[in-house]
Amino acid sequence: VTLSVTNAAGTTTKTVNGRVIVSPIGTALSVPFSEGFEGGAFPANDWYKINANGGYDWDVNSLAASQGLYSINLYNFSGGEKGPDEFILPAFNLSNVSGTTMTFDLAYARQNTTTTNADKLVVSYSTNCGNTWTPRYNKAGSLLETTGGVVSGDFFPTAGDFRMETINLSLAAISGQPNVRFRFEFTYDTGNNIYIDNINLTGTVGVDELNAENANVNVYPNPSLSTTYMDFTMTRPGQVQFDVQDAEGRIIHTFSDQLPAGDH
Repeated sequence: VTLSVTNAAGTTTKTVNGRVIVSPIGTALSVPFSEGFEGGAFPANDWYKINANGGYDWDVNSLAASQGLYSINLYNFSGGEKGPDEFILPAFNLSNVSGTTMTFDLAYARQNTTTTNADKLVVSYSTNCGNTWTPRYNKAGSLLETTGGVVSGDFFPTAGDFRMETINLSLAAISGQPNVRFRFEFTYDTGNNIYIDNINLTGTVGVDELNAENANVNVYPNPSLSTTYMDFTMTRPGQVQFDVQDAEGRIIHTFSDQLPAGDH
């Protein structure tokens, strides 16, 4: 991204690399979903992070975990910068999901007991590729801490220092939507390190009847002794499954895939 500013004194130009992120089409994830960062790499697979202050940012670590060996953390003990520091999950297709719920394991400690401590974690959602974000979880200061007290030294949690957080995502603005992203945003204010592990999305997955009723399925020739062709139309992105049966109704083959809207 390049910005040029011109006035009577001349022109100044600034270029920032990697500021525009183009996500692949047709790869929205579905539920159930689980990520414990056990691959030891972050970000990957259409996750991305934004470091507004240029200091420490979210990164994978093997210092602490609620389960397994890895979590992601933001190192703040030596004096972080205000931020915010963000990481954003890949897109989810929730078009045929109801009662969506997110859980994640959190470990965080304050360095002092000051009531003005305003370290804050906000989890938001977007249905327009991040053009706008709406918060669904917001905790700060003592409500955010999981240790039950101040940790004045460098905070490296044990598994017992993690607390599972639950976010209700069942409202119609999220559940039932075909393209939803979630953002974790931390703002530092004199606190200690923060760790997140074991992010899960669950919900009730139903048949997308709108897609099924308007699919215009055409199978030919039918019956067939060799090659069979199928044409159909997706009115919106969704999970598709076809069961191929023999003359006696036994399933001999199953096709399943996440497909974009359009003719197939």
